[in-house]
Amino acid sequence: MVNRYIEAFVNLSTVKRSGVIRRVISGDTNLLRELVFYAIAAAGAYHFSQLRFALSGQQPDNDIYHLMSGTGYTPFQYRVFVPWMVNLILSGFKLFPSIPEVSPEGLFQNIELLTVFLLFIAVRYLVSMFSTNDIARMTSPFIVFHVPLFHYVLPRAEPLWYVHWFPWDIPSVLFITMGLIFLRTQRWTPYYVLFIAATMNRETSICLTFVYLLTSLGNGLARSKRVAFHCTLQFLIWASIKYLLYGMYIDNPAGDTGMDPTHAPWSRGLYDPSGFLPNVQTLLLAEGRSAYPFIASIVGYLWIPVLALVSMVPSNFVKMALIVAVPWWVSGMYIGTLTQLRTLGELLPIVGTAFVLILSELLRKEMVPTEHRMRS
Repeated sequence: MVNRYIEAFVNLSTVKRSGVIRRVISGDTNLLRELVFYAIAAAGAYHFSQLRFALSGQQPDNDIYHLMSGTGYTPFQYRVFVPWMVNLILSGFKLFPSIPEVSPEGLFQNIELLTVFLLFIAVRYLVSMFSTNDIARMTSPFIVFHVPLFHYVLPRAEPLWYVHWFPWDIPSVLFITMGLIFLRTQRWTPYYVLFIAATMNRETSICLTFVYLLTSLGNGLARSKRVAFHCTLQFLIWASIKYLLYGMYIDNPAGDTGMDPTHAPWSRGLYDPSGFLPNVQTLLLAEGRSAYPFIASIVGYLWIPVLALVSMVPSNFVKMALIVAVPWWVSGMYIGTLTQLRTLGELLPIVGTAFVLILSELLRKEMVPTEHRMRS
């Protein structure tokens, strides 16, 4: 019995002297910080995905089975990246009959879980590109969990209704975040691969082109030619993908109401332009004013301190990227529903990064006088 305890102690000591555990015990704060971050990211991703699938619902005519079979209404059917990926994975599983059968629902949920986890990592990386402040980088996981709740989980206010679940929503936020990273580092090959996937996922990928244009202004003639080349190329890629998808699903029912495409306005196959007047009524009429607090919750209310303190954002890239929020919101007034915040969820990495940078600047300025008083 004594020998067993001695052997167990020796084995435990060996584990402590090895690898990750030894580094943590010896006081490697960087590793400990990383472990804490990944633990928070994993727990947050799991919790968010559980909330999302429990509190949102699918449109019956645009559920996963319609999207996978190509029979959903347009423009919903044009967002094919995740449904095609699920079809591809299911086809791959058929080649290995010994593997237990996987349901499409399970695949969609696991893809979203992985996407949320990767979003935690991508947002932190994006923030770290503009700040070396540990507080800024450690704050990023909390905005990744906080902001999407308002866009993709909490019920719509007017009329009170659950949020619609679509498989492209969270991947779209991840694509925009990674696109910003590649734009900032000018890594064009991975950027264009991502841009193609992002456009197949959702048409809002074009906002990355506007971000690139805004963040590249005023850099001389040679630079302007390069910017014009990339903007033109991105628009052509975007338009080509949209045209190909339009041709593939041209006979599908159009719009939210599933109109016959031959009797629908031309635009209903690409977007639904019927939201402008209802959105204006929501803003102006008395019965719509109860939705004001809900509308103000865009990006989890973070846009309010960002707008008030935008001058404190230390990065010109982030400042210029924020401008894209204006045309995004204005276009949403025409082609979306104001009280359906999921149409603005991709603003998370732009506004969220600005908020974290402002917060770190405020804390830095607060700490400098304190340190000065302590020395004196």
